[in-house]
Amino acid sequence: MRICVASDRKSTIVFAVNVAHVRELTQTFQSAGVDARYLYAGTPIPERNALIDGFKAGTFPVLINCGSFPGLMHRGDTSHDSLSFAQLY
Repeated sequence: MRICVASDRKSTIVFAVNVAHVRELTQTFQSAGVDARYLYAGTPIPERNALIDGFKAGTFPVLINCGSFPGLMHRGDTSHDSLSFAQLY
């Protein structure tokens, strides 16, 4: 898997297809030197909220998600400037 980092992007939300994919993508970003964190539908709510708050505050630039769309994006939310929908091949 190849990661292309756009230097003009400050934050990115990545949507993965399943939990294994989330973990693989997170490891790939981290191996490329990008601080990426993940959450999924099974992430406990307090941890999920802390991750979302940290992402919105700019603590880390990449948040990878699977099945946890609510809370990530609200109308008018400008905490991210890039979305990515990852696929398995």
